Amino acid sequence: MGLVVWPGGLAWFALCLLVASGIERSWNPAASNLLFALTNLCLMGGPIGLLILRAAGDGWKLRAGLTGASVTLLGQCSYIAGASYTFVAGEENGFVHSSRALGALLIGVGMLTLGSATSMARRLPRWRRIIPVTVGLYYACMIPIQITFFIIPKGSPSVTILAFWGLPWALLGWVIWSVAATPGAVHRSPTEALS
Repeated sequence: MGLVVWPGGLAWFALCLLVASGIERSWNPAASNLLFALTNLCLMGGPIGLLILRAAGDGWKLRAGLTGASVTLLGQCSYIAGASYTFVAGEENGFVHSSRALGALLIGVGMLTLGSATSMARRLPRWRRIIPVTVGLYYACMIPIQITFFIIPKGSPSVTILAFWGLPWALLGWVIWSVAATPGAVHRSPTEALS
C-alpha cells in the first residue's frame, strides 16, 4: 500500500502546484481531473495500509482507527466524485465545489482520528508512529489560514497551501512501505510497544 500512497502524495503536491501556477490551464483540463481522481485513489492506500498493519492496535483505539479510516475513505470518494463529474461533464459547478470542501473536511477529520489512534497504540516504531497524525494536523492547521486569508477575502482557497498537504501523505506512504518491508517492525503487544 505504501508504494501507491507515496507517489500519490507527490502527485497531489505536483498537481496542485501546476494548478496554482496556471500551467495546468494550458493543457487538457479533463486530464488533470482524471489525474486528480487517480491521485485520490492512490491516497486511499494510506488508511487501508494502516489498518492492514494493525497500526491502531486493538480495543477502543482500533474502533477509533476504523472510524477514522472510514471517514477518510468517504472523503476521498467525495473528491473522486467531484473530479469524475468534471472529467465527464467538462465543467465545474456547485456539486464539484461542495465535493471538494466535504472531501477535505472528511479526510482531515478522519486522518486526525486515525492518526491519533495510531500514535496512542504505539504499534509503529519510534517517530514513525506520529506520521499518520501529521496528515490530519496539516489540515487542522491549514483551515484557519485558508478561511482567514483566502476563502473569506478571495472566495477560494489557496491551492499552493493545499499542495503541501501532499507531503505528509507521501511521508505516510514511505512509513507504511518501510514498516511493511521490515519483519517485526510492528509491535504486536502493549509491552513490546513500551520498549
